[in-house]
Amino acid sequence: MADNNNITLKITAKTGISTQFPEMSRGGTTTMGQLQGLFQKKLKLSIVHFFVMQGAEGFIPTPDQTLETLHALYGSSEPVGNTDQVRRLLSLAVSTQIFQG
Repeated sequence: MADNNNITLKITAKTGISTQFPEMSRGGTTTMGQLQGLFQKKLKLSIVHFFVMQGAEGFIPTPDQTLETLHALYGSSEPVGNTDQVRRLLSLAVSTQIFQG
């Protein structure tokens, strides 16, 4: 059974990052700063930028914003099989540089 507090992150690599990331789940109280620190350590980079994506448009969230807040404003949900559960999704891009789009 999925934890209803978790948000599934679809992460796309952009400029400076060649790693492909599988979908990952994190709790809604996770901040973007915590996620950034995790990826800096995982990728062994001193700087990574996250972008919340909606189609081709994206913006840089502040480090104190939680996944829950970002999902409420910019995320989506989809049903899980033939159950009453939903999977909460948030699309992010990660890059070593600030990009447009």
